[in-house]
Amino acid sequence: METVNRIGHDRRYALTSAKLKAETGWTPEIEFDQGLAQTIDWYRANTEWVEHVRSAPTAIITKQTTPAANSNSTASNGPDQTLGPI
Repeated sequence: METVNRIGHDRRYALTSAKLKAETGWTPEIEFDQGLAQTIDWYRANTEWVEHVRSAPTAIITKQTTPAANSNSTASNGPDQTLGPI
């Protein structure tokens, strides 16, 4: 696969929540590394859901619950399987 660069193409992205923290006092409930690991674990445990979404290119996810949103999440607490046409 060939990657084509374009004007303005970003090679990497840097994100920070400093402004959000300063203006609202927000702090994350889960550290980034822990949330990323939980997300990866969820997708690995829910391959049927992933394949269902991949096989329906005209479908959209109408409601979603992520593993990071619930630190006690289990495989059954993933995104809803409510799909519909665009």
